Amino acid sequence: MFNKNIDFSEKIKTVFSRNLEENNCLSQRFIDFLNAKVNDFNINKNQISIAQLKEVFKRGYHDSIRLEKPSLYWGLARVNLFLKFCRNPDNVSYAYKKLDNDLLPTPVFLMDDDIRDDVIFSYEQITEAKFDAESFNLPSEGDYSFIDCDYFFDASFPKSLDKKNIKDEELKEEEPKKFKEEEDKENKTSIKKKSKKLKEEE
Repeated sequence: MFNKNIDFSEKIKTVFSRNLEENNCLSQRFIDFLNAKVNDFNINKNQISIAQLKEVFKRGYHDSIRLEKPSLYWGLARVNLFLKFCRNPDNVSYAYKKLDNDLLPTPVFLMDDDIRDDVIFSYEQITEAKFDAESFNLPSEGDYSFIDCDYFFDASFPKSLDKKNIKDEELKEEEPKKFKEEEDKENKTSIKKKSKKLKEEE
């Protein structure tokens, strides 16, 4: 018979906090994966951001649920395909180009017929995705639902500054410095004048 006096609150709190901690660790490893891909790709002065790869993964992840495919590997394989697309648009299929062309820094010209075909990844592409997952300790059965949470992306992903913002930030840093230099100059001039006046009075 069930005992109504048993207090499960502490056990529930423990399980919840453990799950939350595991999810935070998983999301951090996921960010590390995206960071590594971005840094590796941008070595040759390319311009790919974490935000772009995050969106690519998200699209692949949701497609996998509808197609009943392994979600993590489908998302990672799509990230790798997108990077291949960025390196050379001729190396990917026309069907795929229509899916993620909008995420390119400079979209390629396409005769869009509004028809969208699903991407079905090959054995080699899934194998590459599995290697990425193992390298960053991303479990295939992990809970990746955090990709849909706005707070996760707002809090976790660094905001990239464009050239205008960088210039504004530099000006903000220079203004106090410039003001201090002018103030010091005025103080020196004032001291010289007072010193000269005292000498004349003597």
